[in-house]
Amino acid sequence: MPHYGVIGDGDITKLPNLDSFASLISRSTNGIGVHVVLGDGSFDFMGQYNLQEVSCKQLFVCQCLCALMILRPGGHFLMKLFDTFTEFTTGLIYIMGHLFEEIFIVKPVTSRPANSEKFLICKSLRSTLISMVGSCLPAPKSSVTSTPEDGSKRHDTPSGPLKSHQLQANRNTEKTTTSLNKAEDDADKESCLDYDFELNITKESNPLKFMINYLSQVNKKLRNVMSSSCRQKTDVLKVCPSEIMENDVKFMRFMRNMNERITTRQCIALSKLITFLKNPHLVEDRKSALRQSCLMKWQIPVQKRLHIPWPMTDGSRLTLNQYLLLADSRIPLPREYCPHTRLTSINKKDINDQKDWNGHHIGLVCGKPPLTSLFKAAQPMLIYSRGSRNEDKLCTTDGDTWETLNEVIPDLQPRLPAGTLIWGRATNEYCSKTGLRKHALFVYDVLCIYGRDCRQLGYKERMKAVERMVSVVNFPDMKSSNIRVPPFVHLSQLDDYINGLLLFPLEHPQKYVRMHCFSDGFMFQPHCLLLVKHLKGELSKSVNRRTGELMDLSKNAIKSASDLPESGEHLFKDTRYMEVPWGEEEEAAAENCTDVISLVEHLKKLSILKL
Repeated sequence: MPHYGVIGDGDITKLPNLDSFASLISRSTNGIGVHVVLGDGSFDFMGQYNLQEVSCKQLFVCQCLCALMILRPGGHFLMKLFDTFTEFTTGLIYIMGHLFEEIFIVKPVTSRPANSEKFLICKSLRSTLISMVGSCLPAPKSSVTSTPEDGSKRHDTPSGPLKSHQLQANRNTEKTTTSLNKAEDDADKESCLDYDFELNITKESNPLKFMINYLSQVNKKLRNVMSSSCRQKTDVLKVCPSEIMENDVKFMRFMRNMNERITTRQCIALSKLITFLKNPHLVEDRKSALRQSCLMKWQIPVQKRLHIPWPMTDGSRLTLNQYLLLADSRIPLPREYCPHTRLTSINKKDINDQKDWNGHHIGLVCGKPPLTSLFKAAQPMLIYSRGSRNEDKLCTTDGDTWETLNEVIPDLQPRLPAGTLIWGRATNEYCSKTGLRKHALFVYDVLCIYGRDCRQLGYKERMKAVERMVSVVNFPDMKSSNIRVPPFVHLSQLDDYINGLLLFPLEHPQKYVRMHCFSDGFMFQPHCLLLVKHLKGELSKSVNRRTGELMDLSKNAIKSASDLPESGEHLFKDTRYMEVPWGEEEEAAAENCTDVISLVEHLKKLSILKL
């Protein structure tokens, strides 16, 4: 799912966007970081391909900066490069070589020979931390580098073994000094481009955090150069002093051999391309033999290509996706896919049936639904996503008639991943700080997430999968609708939950209402309680007197919820739901209906709330 940053333009060269993206990754991975980062950014250089390396250097710096911020220790980084001839690019590669265990520069065989595209591969991030670094630290102060009397600068030069296009970092480096040098603008010294940032990386300091600060300063200087009126005269030419790299003989040999070898092959490929262009009737007679040798080398059986339905998962061959991945998804679903057939509204008879409360239910607190385009309250619906556009979201309330979601509820725009089918309901939510009102999507159950079939999982595992999806697709200040997992409440804790809701004043009419607040500052007014019958057998609830922990007990001697076997929970097609209106202004006052308060009183009589 795309993330455009707090500024909203997706510009990776703006540090606020980088910081917000790092915060998203931190929340989504519990602060650990990701395994792999791919930097594949570029610009349109039609007719100016020789300027790719120079024009993309700020993008290269920020992609490296992003990787260092969000990678976990031992993580890997791939970045697309072009020509690698300038001191700037060479210095950046040199720095990355000391932050990772190994670096490679590779031109894939699938890369077009007509361009200079190649990839920098950095393996195993070296870090003294146990998690990702995260957001940028405050920038280091600039200082003028002190020089000896002879005018030269002294640096400790790291070195490391080299193998073909592979450079392995030296772990024994005690101190590395890098600097950012800029040409002086004699015409305007106010531009202050004669800066020298001295970064001393010692054993006691954290090299990774230090280099994040350093690259942040490089990016800041590049932005100043781009916005300066004298940018035709000045530029950032290097990120590492030339004498450091020149004294590292193995690194220079690595760069020279790599450039010569890749450039030579590129020239041969271009000559061949020109030859075939001049004579379209020429045929490459080595293609078949090359294909056979590659398949043998990779131990892949020789067979014709088969069409693989999207998404390429085991779930794509199941009946669920065979129905949904067709071009026309507006076809009736089998009844077992339709949870609304297992949804009932509770009445007086149900509430007096004691065995119905024998530990089978947890409650989902649901918010007040908005109005649809037909000015009716939104109902629980199945929502299927075929892509990222709003037009790719289809919905149905009965499983028979499919409609486009933005036609039914125009303001509901959830960022559902493609190949996802959920059962939920649109809900009004409010921002407690700004008073902003938005539509959110409350997910009650899930059938499929990104093509993965979830129907065979227990309810607890299904909702955990939804929580993982929500942690990825939601981020602060986004314009899209939030996707929510409703608050879970055990029946034994229902009374405490109601009493713990915060009271907020209303202007029209003037009164106080109870609101549930999420951690991101949004809140909603409870509208109903959805009771979920998700457990099999005769289960009951009790409390461990020693630990106070809530336990589920059964005839099979299940000691706690963690001991509950997979067979103890209903699958999707067997899970049942009962809706209890919250009360007051709703139809709960009708003769044959009950509300949450009445349910609480009844459960107290049964001693379920007095455990």
